[in-house]
Amino acid sequence: MTTSQHFTEQEIPYETLQDFGLTKEMINDFPEGVKIRLLTGRTTPVTLPVTYRNQEGLDVENDVRFSLFRQDDGRVDVMFWPYVNTAEMDEFSTYQKRNLSKGHVMATDKEYIQYSDTICQVMTLPKEIVANNIDVLMRYYDLDREQYLSLLKAKTVELHNGDSVCTIGIDLEAPCSLRITMGDTRKWEQEATNSAKLSKYNFGISGCWVLEDSNRMTYVKTENYTQEMLNELAKQNEKRGQYQIK
Repeated sequence: MTTSQHFTEQEIPYETLQDFGLTKEMINDFPEGVKIRLLTGRTTPVTLPVTYRNQEGLDVENDVRFSLFRQDDGRVDVMFWPYVNTAEMDEFSTYQKRNLSKGHVMATDKEYIQYSDTICQVMTLPKEIVANNIDVLMRYYDLDREQYLSLLKAKTVELHNGDSVCTIGIDLEAPCSLRITMGDTRKWEQEATNSAKLSKYNFGISGCWVLEDSNRMTYVKTENYTQEMLNELAKQNEKRGQYQIK
């Protein structure tokens, strides 16, 4: 699958963006740098407030970045890269807690919820934001109604093409809230488990990326290592030495 990553201003799907409160005038007034990123297939560099009508008929605002997406037939859609809200585990029922602790994405009446091992909190995202992205993939992959409804219910969908298979599912830690894996559902789940766990200290050649409690990473040069970091580096080096072939 190859898609053009360059667009013209005339191809921008203004009607779709209008449905989310971003008028043509607002888009045309984007700073030049933002517009260039959008027309070259990249996301907007900052989050933007979008407004949509929820299932109860109320207007709701959410912060997102977005990018343009070209379908195989040349039509251009919008993919939202949403800002995910968080909540404490205590806010959910016993049944929800049990499933969230297993890493499952769950669909409630208004949103999707998923526990993040990285930030140790529950991520929440309005259904309308995710549904838009599912609509885009439905058109791109020509999903049938059963597959479409399965995705909306936070189930994974396997797509087979000859001997190859790919799996699509909702993952609130993925940039567009959807993750595609080349492989079956088992591989999709394994990929989620492996990618969710980050170490606090991630040592490189010239420095270390430190994962903070706020899920923000900062870089520390080797000459600025704290004693705690030096102790952790020594532990990791010792552990690696135990597995070296002599």
